[in-house]
Amino acid sequence: MEELDWIRRDCTTSLNGRLVLRSRPSDGICIYLQGDKRCSVYSDRPQQCAAFPWWSENLRSMRAWRSIKRTCPGIDAPDALRVEGDVIRLHVGRDLEAGRGVRLPLPPLDA
Repeated sequence: MEELDWIRRDCTTSLNGRLVLRSRPSDGICIYLQGDKRCSVYSDRPQQCAAFPWWSENLRSMRAWRSIKRTCPGIDAPDALRVEGDVIRLHVGRDLEAGRGVRLPLPPLDA
């Protein structure tokens, strides 16, 4: 599948103009998350997903971090992996870098 076709099918534009994966209308969950809470495209997941939960908006404040922890119980799971600061910084940087290029206007759907 061509990248632009995939973007049109599986992405939407967020309030800040950034392309993000669509969520299921029925429950707001990622379209790639299966019933067993496993990602159906994990090996090819977008950088947006690889960087989660280390998105800048989640790290902005303790309030934001507590909010995302309520959404993603794996963050505080007893068997959660410990992630070192350098790895977190790498994910934050990659997420910010990915966000720069996705604000460009897409060609019209009939192009």
